[in-house]
Amino acid sequence: MRHKAPSLEFMIKVVVSSMALLVVFFVMGTMLHEEYVERVDYEKRRIAEMVPILERLSSGEIRLLLEETGAHWKLSGQPFETSAETIFETSDGARWAIAIDGRGVFSDLVVRRRRVLLVGLIVLLFAVEVAIFLAYSISRPVKAIAWACREVARRHWVHVPGKTARFMEFETLRKTFGEMVDELARMENVERQIDRVKRLAALGQVVAGVCHEIRNPLASMRVHLDLVSETVPEEAKSSLSVIDQELNRLNGTVTELLRFARPMKPVKGPVSARGLFDWCRRMVETQLREKGIEWRERLEEGDLLIWGDTGQLRQMFLNLVLNSVKAMSEKGGVLEVAAFLEGERVNLEVADTGPGVPDDLAESIFDPFFTTHADGTGLGLSIVHQIVQVHEGTIDLVPQSNGARFRIFLPPYVPDSEKGEGTRHV
Repeated sequence: MRHKAPSLEFMIKVVVSSMALLVVFFVMGTMLHEEYVERVDYEKRRIAEMVPILERLSSGEIRLLLEETGAHWKLSGQPFETSAETIFETSDGARWAIAIDGRGVFSDLVVRRRRVLLVGLIVLLFAVEVAIFLAYSISRPVKAIAWACREVARRHWVHVPGKTARFMEFETLRKTFGEMVDELARMENVERQIDRVKRLAALGQVVAGVCHEIRNPLASMRVHLDLVSETVPEEAKSSLSVIDQELNRLNGTVTELLRFARPMKPVKGPVSARGLFDWCRRMVETQLREKGIEWRERLEEGDLLIWGDTGQLRQMFLNLVLNSVKAMSEKGGVLEVAAFLEGERVNLEVADTGPGVPDDLAESIFDPFFTTHADGTGLGLSIVHQIVQVHEGTIDLVPQSNGARFRIFLPPYVPDSEKGEGTRHV
């Protein structure tokens, strides 16, 4: 069985606490030892001074005297078998041995120095608290960095959690790690965009060729349908009407494919966000009413002007709104559109109260022909992404617990009087 190495936090606590314990014991032990030696020497001098007096007294008088003056002396009629004893003979001829009571001296010393010992114990407890604090301050940043490394290994671009580190080195490491993660995320995003551009370029060539081959037969079918409709009896015109509707639907799909394969260069100018909201609401007003969906708007006071192509921005916003309308059930819901300045960009948002987008599909929703609707072409959000890119903006799906929220950042319109150099947007 492989031995598990002890944690850094545990080792710091043990080492610091042990060092504090050794220091306190050494200081207190040295102090008590020196004072004990001084007290024993003092008692020896007293015994030496008292022996001539004791030799002139009787045995009974000696006992009474020692009870009053020698609290830490031991008196016995037999030798103590120690080099520290003193043997003398009293006036009545009895032999006595007198020695120092070391335990008594030490006990008295401990009692008299109890406050100093208490201070030493408090210092020891304080040292243990310092050890815990130091272990926490060092090990927690290390654990946080280890967790962040594991997440980055799973391609989750996270920063080191927690507040500012207590030590400069850990704070520098935390900031450097965050910069590295940001750069890795940026590089992955660039690689993803390059890969997407390559795939879309190849797909666009195929789609353009297919659409060209389909559109010519469609035009021919349309001409012949118009000719036939003038000669068929009335009872057959209902069938021709169905053919006409299907031709229109097929032609609309081809047009949408061509729009995706060959996007038109935008003709930019100031576009009103309020005007964009009003136009889009009129386009979907019937669907909102039929499904019982509430339309909500959030717009900064006055209006916000976006620098872009009016037609393409309308198509982009309408695709997002229609996507939200389809996502909500027949029971209704809330569709919220918003526009506000965030830094030097206009932030447009479209949010709904539908089922939302599963996490495993969030990375694919802007891919061509990806759809979760049985009757969808899978080009709506791809065209939205394409329009946002040609307008030098960004689009994100914001994670939330209820429904889906799309957030778009676009450049604002800046009047010439505020630009100085004549650039059209920031």
